[in-house]
Amino acid sequence: QGVAFPMMEHITVMDEQMAQVPMDGKTQGEIMIRGNSVMKGYLKNPKATAEAFQGGYFHSGDLAVQHADSYVQIADRAKDIIISGGENISSVEVEGVLMGHPAVSLCAVVAKADEKWGEVPCAFVELKDNETVAHDDLVAHARSLLAGFKTPKTIVFQELPKTSTGKIQPAATEEAFVIMLDAIKDYYQSTGKKIGIKPAGGISEPDIALRYYALIKHILGEEWITPELFRFGASRLANKVQALI
Repeated sequence: QGVAFPMMEHITVMDEQMAQVPMDGKTQGEIMIRGNSVMKGYLKNPKATAEAFQGGYFHSGDLAVQHADSYVQIADRAKDIIISGGENISSVEVEGVLMGHPAVSLCAVVAKADEKWGEVPCAFVELKDNETVAHDDLVAHARSLLAGFKTPKTIVFQELPKTSTGKIQPAATEEAFVIMLDAIKDYYQSTGKKIGIKPAGGISEPDIALRYYALIKHILGEEWITPELFRFGASRLANKVQALI
């Protein structure tokens, strides 16, 4: 975050209609970029190129606010925004609050399907060595610093997957979801039976859930894929499963 460097023609924050957002440090929009340092386009993908450069600017996919002195402050990736009851929640903002707790080492906040609100924040938290904190105490910590609708409804304590440089690796979670979807589809094709999804998330048949959980762990070889993560993933994929089968 900061200001545009000299070689760029223009970097600003715009709304969905490609209009400049108020430079008040509060109104969110997407960072738009134009200049000779921007790529020409995606290789052999004219559709993606047209979408990325709609309106003559490169759409970065980063949500931000812009201040009166033109400084751009990044809020989150657009695809990581959680929409709960029509309200936008920045996963980065929630992660920052949880990371402020003295017992928390790392955390990742994702959307969890919810029957009433559509999505609610769910936090996966890795604690520091020799540190403990109760689930309700950490939720209370978040609620003291966030609006109620931004507060995680569920916190799962586990070691988080990381890259070789120590960064959290969210792509591994997505890979697990894809494998789980394939497993659910294969089960339907071989048995003709649909797998029920509980309203609160999770596969309704415990033996099938455990079988898929074991399958995912076997294929990925990742011990961090906990039953809790599997359950939330099943809930998230419910609509896709019904559409495919």
